[in-house]
Amino acid sequence: MLNLVIFDFPFEGPFGADMATAFAPLAAEIDKQPGLVWKVWTEKPGEKSAGGVYLFADAAAADDFIELHSGRLESLGVTGVIINRHEVNEPLSAITNASLSRE
Repeated sequence: MLNLVIFDFPFEGPFGADMATAFAPLAAEIDKQPGLVWKVWTEKPGEKSAGGVYLFADAAAADDFIELHSGRLESLGVTGVIINRHEVNEPLSAITNASLSRE
């Protein structure tokens, strides 16, 4: 079953185009994560927070990434990380045009 994972954490920046430049290598690395379907990068500059919404092929891939990325953030000194994980109702999501595959 598909799993949606949401990370949200305090972040001082950079944001926008500067964030895109700074984190392009990380984006390329995340794209190679086994079981990743897609990631949406999120940012709230006014509230100094950032994160991402990830879709994984299954719970095992989501669990592996949560462990890896939590450790990555911790090694960078990021605290206050909020992680939410949800199973995806694929039939209803298909009706509302959710992109549920890498294709």
